[in-house]
Amino acid sequence: MRALAMLSLFALPAAFAAPVPKELRKPTMVGKWVIVESVVWGREKPIHLGELWEYGADGSMTRSGHPASGRFEVRPGGVDIWFDGDPTRCLARTEFEGDMMKLAFPIDQAVRATDCAPANNRAVWTLKRIKE
Repeated sequence: MRALAMLSLFALPAAFAAPVPKELRKPTMVGKWVIVESVVWGREKPIHLGELWEYGADGSMTRSGHPASGRFEVRPGGVDIWFDGDPTRCLARTEFEGDMMKLAFPIDQAVRATDCAPANNRAVWTLKRIKE
């Protein structure tokens, strides 16, 4: 009987709790994305346009069907990325707006970008989430 009382106090209210509205959910990199804009050294560059990237919940990332393209870890202020074949940790910055994500990679790997605005010291990709 006591277990039933505890269940009604804690589990049942949670079962009927309203879902978190979409606009209040924290954005996440996890999912499939396509690069729609690429700016390097402050200038638009067509490299990487149309590439598909998938970021897994396990920290894996793959590019356009390549079996292994690297891994990532979300950190305060950005995301750390390791590309396959390169032991250097890339200190990237992310910004989200709706189904779009900007990802800024500093040219000087020692310092994380302070924002995702195009600049002479970074590459900035704009990616659009692919809805499934």
